[in-house]
Amino acid sequence: MIELVRWEEWESADRIGLDDQTHLILDVSVPLLRIPVSPGRNVSSLVEVAARNRLLQQRGHHSAREFQERLDQALADAQQRRFRDDVE
Repeated sequence: MIELVRWEEWESADRIGLDDQTHLILDVSVPLLRIPVSPGRNVSSLVEVAARNRLLQQRGHHSAREFQERLDQALADAQQRRFRDDVE
């Protein structure tokens, strides 16, 4: 389920998509995605990308988690390089 929320009402944005939210419909837990929107934005493209991302997640490809892992690794590598440069 996709919930479109006004951009002004959007308080805490999960811009990467690591938090999995659900909504109960007839006692069935359904995935929920809240998308902040503002006038003039192409909502159909946002919904299409969200749907494709959900399909990839169901097939085991979690792009947000993979991005976070790559980012953490890059930061750790940079910190190690900086430490080695300081020691030398």
